[in-house]
Amino acid sequence: MIDKEVLDNLLEIGLGKNEAEVYLGLLELGESKAGQLSEHTKVPTAHIYPVLTALNSKGLVSYKYANNIKIYYSNPPETLKTLYIEKQRNLEEQKKRLLTSIEMIKQLPKAKETFADYKYFEGVSGIIAMWQE
Repeated sequence: MIDKEVLDNLLEIGLGKNEAEVYLGLLELGESKAGQLSEHTKVPTAHIYPVLTALNSKGLVSYKYANNIKIYYSNPPETLKTLYIEKQRNLEEQKKRLLTSIEMIKQLPKAKETFADYKYFEGVSGIIAMWQE
């Protein structure tokens, strides 16, 4: 049985709970039919097929046919790196969009009248904002 830390790491890189459990279950079982995998992982049969489809689209699970039955198997664990790389790329794109938005917000016209010369800062975020000013 794989420990909770591994499961948490899979959740952090973008897998859902069921996806992580099914992927780890396939690693433990090797090749498996969907029903066997459902029993092993305790993921309901109604959910197992969408989970397997999602894992397949992420490149973590493949399948083959044996006697017209789909047999699923996990791809090597190194394929998890691609999920991390994609998440990292998405974060970089978010950062670029955020920096662009910040520049656009800075160009908005500012109100000329102020109510008071005092500013109040609260908490760590307030202290950071104060120093940035």
